[in-house]
Amino acid sequence: MAIYTTFFLCTPGELLLGFPDWRLPLPQPVRRERRNPFTGELIIVESREPEWPGDSDLEPPRNYQVATIEGRYEDYLERRLPEFVRACAHWAAKGLTEATVGPLLKAASVDGSWEFAIYSPPSSDATLQELPLQVFHISSPINQESEILAPIAALAHKATAGQRMYLLTEA
Repeated sequence: MAIYTTFFLCTPGELLLGFPDWRLPLPQPVRRERRNPFTGELIIVESREPEWPGDSDLEPPRNYQVATIEGRYEDYLERRLPEFVRACAHWAAKGLTEATVGPLLKAASVDGSWEFAIYSPPSSDATLQELPLQVFHISSPINQESEILAPIAALAHKATAGQRMYLLTEA
């Protein structure tokens, strides 16, 4: 399964307009029962994810699709983006998650947690995280040497007042 990732800039107020079917996090974490996808065992987790009508929290339905790619892969990545994200300053890539990018940002002196800014309906299998504000101050020489950090730093330099950087991850 492919993981598509897009870093983009917008203000927090624009998010819900750009993702109208998504929801804000709960004010406080709640305890929920989930099924471990690897073992099938029921586990208790704390989450700020809102509840969705008909969502059992145990096995959310997935909406997988097969993609046929014609032409340049970069063009395919752009075409598959939601219209809202395409209209924002962005960088589309494949397979870059918090687990991949987080250590690189940490090496560039960007600390802080990645927060889920809004939550998608369970069937979409997508997440949207806000990167730490320090991402706008990447100044370590590593960003010039990294194929991953250089585009993120370039995107950060395009930010206008009030904008944040978000990572949209879709399976």
